Amino acid sequence: SDPLDRCLSYPSPPHLQWPKSLTDALCADLHTPVMQAADIKPLIDRGDWKALHDRYAGYLERHYSRADPEKVLYRIFPESSWTNLKEADSYTRKWVAAQPDDPFANTARGTFLMSAAWDARGTGYIRDVPDAKQREMYRHALEATVHLRKAIAAEPKLMPAYRKLIDAYALGGKSEWIPTAVRAATRQSPGTYYVRS
Repeated sequence: SDPLDRCLSYPSPPHLQWPKSLTDALCADLHTPVMQAADIKPLIDRGDWKALHDRYAGYLERHYSRADPEKVLYRIFPESSWTNLKEADSYTRKWVAAQPDDPFANTARGTFLMSAAWDARGTGYIRDVPDAKQREMYRHALEATVHLRKAIAAEPKLMPAYRKLIDAYALGGKSEWIPTAVRAATRQSPGTYYVRS
C-alpha cells in the first residue's frame, strides 16, 4: 500500500533494465512523503511562523546534506494539494503578509502565482488565448517574479525559487533572462538536475 515501496518493487520493462540506482532515485524523488497543504494550513492559521520557517529550513538542510532525494525540496511547496486556487491564494497571501522577508513564504506565494498564471493561460497555442487571459497571465507571472527574486535574495540556495523564477520568465515573456537564472542556480548547486530540466 505504500507508494514508495510499490514504485521500488515495480519491475522495469524487459527491454529496459534500469539500474537499481536510477529506479531508487526516481521513486524516492516522486514518492517520499513531504508537506502538503493540510500540513501547512494549521501553522498559518495559528500564525506559527517560526515553526513553519524551521520546518522548511529543515528540508533545505536535508537537501544540501543529501539526506533527501533532490526533488523532495521542490515538492515541499504544494500546488495540487490545496482545495482550489482560492484557498492557495488566501493562505499564501496571509503567510507572505505576516512574513514579507521569509524566503519560504515568498517561494510559496510565487508557486501559487505561477499556478494561477498557467490557469489563466490554459492549454493550446498562445495565439488562441484571449487578450484578457493573456494580461492576467502576465500579471501573475510578473508578481511571481517579484516574490521569487525576494526569496532568492534572502536564501540563495533555495532551488525551487529558481525553478519557478525560470517558469515566470518563460511565461512572462522574459526568456532572455533565463540563462542568468540558470547560471545563478547552478553556482549554488552545481549538481542540480531539476533546475536544468
